[in-house]
Amino acid sequence: MQKTLFLLLLALLTGCATAPAVQDSMVVPFVDSAFTQEIPPPDRQQALHLTSEQSIQLKHAFSRDRKKLLAHEWLAQELSAKSGKFTYRDRLSALPNETYQAREGNCLSLVLLTSAMARELGVEVVYREVKVEPVWDRDSGYLLINDHINIELKPERRANTVLTSTQSYVVDFLPQRAIQGYRVNHINERELLSMLYNNLAAERLIDGELDAAYWLAKASLEQDPTFLPAVNTLALIYRRKGLEKDAEAAYRFAMAHDPKDLTSLNNFAVLLADQGRLEEWAQIHRTVELTRLRNPYHYFDQAEAALAAQNYELAIHFYQKALDRADYRHEFHYGLAKAYAQSGEIARAKNSLDRALKFASSDSANKKRYQSKLAAFSAFE
Repeated sequence: MQKTLFLLLLALLTGCATAPAVQDSMVVPFVDSAFTQEIPPPDRQQALHLTSEQSIQLKHAFSRDRKKLLAHEWLAQELSAKSGKFTYRDRLSALPNETYQAREGNCLSLVLLTSAMARELGVEVVYREVKVEPVWDRDSGYLLINDHINIELKPERRANTVLTSTQSYVVDFLPQRAIQGYRVNHINERELLSMLYNNLAAERLIDGELDAAYWLAKASLEQDPTFLPAVNTLALIYRRKGLEKDAEAAYRFAMAHDPKDLTSLNNFAVLLADQGRLEEWAQIHRTVELTRLRNPYHYFDQAEAALAAQNYELAIHFYQKALDRADYRHEFHYGLAKAYAQSGEIARAKNSLDRALKFASSDSANKKRYQSKLAAFSAFE
């Protein structure tokens, strides 16, 4: 579900002031010598295909189940979120053969899987970037903003043949998010690979694997040299490696290409603050606060503090503000349930727990936690 992971440091200082002047000839700086020997990224075959054994399994399943369905219809049913055969899971970028085996992945992984399966069945696909409101997540000291990606399965084209269906099917793995009415951009295979490599780079960065992260970020930009999420990932890698000048050059490159890119401005502001360059930082400070208020975790953290201080009314207020911006986060619903329970509003607490359980469907640990809490409420009825 993402045009990869936009990484923001947890400080979340963001701005939208005039970008620094740059030359048109400016390029993203690569510093190969600062990292270990090149680690090749997954190649096109790995990124876009199943294994030969999986291909045989897929075709056998289609042959067994197809009945009167065309290939694109059967595949849409097989991959439907309602079918339960594949599960959405945050922060799990994987290759098609891995996703096929695990039966779970994030939206980009599942789009790659769908594409690989469609290729085996001769189904034409269209990759779709959906410009929904940002999907916020938080992990290991970073904030992640994920744009959304899904895939369209096209009907077969047969000359002089009446087909049972001429309808295209959009396969989307987040049924709880309404995507109607949002702008859709069609993207090509190179852009898709750029997203994949950047996702993998971001995840390696979070895990502290800087060398692997670097080569993946570079591979992403070799696919799409102006893919700004990868530029930001590269800059964060440079910062973690102590290459401050190269990180700044990467941010300036990003801002030159899009002066309103909040991720670049945010991370550049963090760099300026860390270096004590407060006059430059002040130039973007006004919009820093405006963007901070869009972040649901800003309100979640205030809600948690209010709950700890036993100010339950204030906690409820802030949990609800967090949910207004990201109603898909199970921990927000759980926090609200706790605040309601402490306020004696048991029916509302149970309702919030129900919603927490719904949105934690792919998180087995929290799912069990919420189920036990609901059972405890039921015991007192």
